[in-house]
Amino acid sequence: MPEGVISIGDYAFSRCEVLSTISIPNSVSIIGCNAFSYTKIRGISIPKNVTRIEGQTFGNCTLLSSLTIPSNVTYLDANAFFGCKSLTNIYNYSETPQRIFSNTFATYGTLHVPNGQKEAYMKAEYWKNFNIIDDIRTYNAIDTITNVEDKDSSIYTLDGRLVNDVPKAGIYIKDGKKRIVRF
Repeated sequence: MPEGVISIGDYAFSRCEVLSTISIPNSVSIIGCNAFSYTKIRGISIPKNVTRIEGQTFGNCTLLSSLTIPSNVTYLDANAFFGCKSLTNIYNYSETPQRIFSNTFATYGTLHVPNGQKEAYMKAEYWKNFNIIDDIRTYNAIDTITNVEDKDSSIYTLDGRLVNDVPKAGIYIKDGKKRIVRF
């Protein structure tokens, strides 16, 4: 699906029984009800601009086994994943458990949530039925930064290009580690 698409209408791909993979661009902000119902999709990442997952959006996607829900999703409607009996891994990036219903999911597999949020999900109605693991890092960070001191070994930019001259201020890779040059 091309970038720039902002909406996927109700029943858009419903019953496209040969549809097994799809990449939904982040430009999409609305996915209608039953949009992908009865397809053979195996995994889906909900785009970052989507805030609601409507009823039966992925209903009866019996091969769907993995789902990624970005932090912007605030609502998952009843039956959104009804009949998705293979759905065993859900990665939910929301720090606050969304409101869901007893029939939002067909089964309760493993739910991966942001670090430190396990207790909140264990207290949340219906989310507590999952096997909850708080193993999602919700921030981007470079764990270890050191100064580049030795000019004799090869130095690379973060995109893998060899640096031929003395590097300018920035972050580089030297000896397989991220390093910083300060001036």
